Amino acid sequence: MTGSKCVRDESEMKRFLTDLPLSNRYNYEAKEQLEQILQTEANRLAHSRADTPNISEYFDIDIDPSSFKQAFLLPDSTAGLRISYNPELYLLILRMSALEHIQAAVALDRVVVEILQPMGLYLATQGYGGVNVEVGDGKLKQPDVGGSCQR
Repeated sequence: MTGSKCVRDESEMKRFLTDLPLSNRYNYEAKEQLEQILQTEANRLAHSRADTPNISEYFDIDIDPSSFKQAFLLPDSTAGLRISYNPELYLLILRMSALEHIQAAVALDRVVVEILQPMGLYLATQGYGGVNVEVGDGKLKQPDVGGSCQR
């Protein structure tokens, strides 16, 4: 399938996007185009100045559910990105991880380890990243990191 056939309620889309940071928006056409979009956005974030306010690490792609499944559920296609997909709105929101965000995630992980070690529970847990979590109604999100009890 070439191109994304976006047939949805535009007013619903506007309500959904109201509270999100301003971001660039693209229409998905083909997997090759995705690489160009990712490069453009990575360059934009990398070359943004630290003193520039409101630099968003988010960007959006209008994409239908079948194209989303083909292009975005492969681990290599979203390495370094976190995604949130709403099939009703045909909206994929991607977030590039800025250095500060990665540092915060690592710091949080260290705090959790420090708390669990004295209790002898550190080896009773397992961590993982880059997982797709269905959150209902076909919606999908990727957390930065996850953890659970060992079985």
